[in-house]
Amino acid sequence: MNDREFREYIEESYRWLEERQQALQQDYPLAQSRFGGFDQASGTLQLITSGQEELLFRYIQIASWSKAKQTFMWGWGNQTVDEERRNDSARLKELAAKTALDLFEKPVFVADPEMTREMITLAARHLDAKGIYRAELGELYIFFALMEVTNS
Repeated sequence: MNDREFREYIEESYRWLEERQQALQQDYPLAQSRFGGFDQASGTLQLITSGQEELLFRYIQIASWSKAKQTFMWGWGNQTVDEERRNDSARLKELAAKTALDLFEKPVFVADPEMTREMITLAARHLDAKGIYRAELGELYIFFALMEVTNS
């Protein structure tokens, strides 16, 4: 992919993700929900709605981003992530060949918010996620690809 093709792919991916997020929001009140945690053993993420209902999603951990350090770490490269969950996200390395961008094969790299948004968007599209969820834990943001609802 040359620079122009890559820019077009990113723009297409932004539109793709926006449509996915809107569809997910129509079905589930994500914007009005709070983070309830995630379980690496089962690969599920919990959200609690304003009506105190529990939403469970099967997830793939895309990455984390440190606001303080401006560093991005792929889920597959994070040793604190369960091995099975790392294996789930390892297919994101395929994007290196597709985009000719070696950042998809580097476990950690410096990234500003814009680059982080690009990487998360491309990853979500590659995984064919229903949408994404960003959990904020202080200065650390964890990005999850929401793959399917396991209850509703």
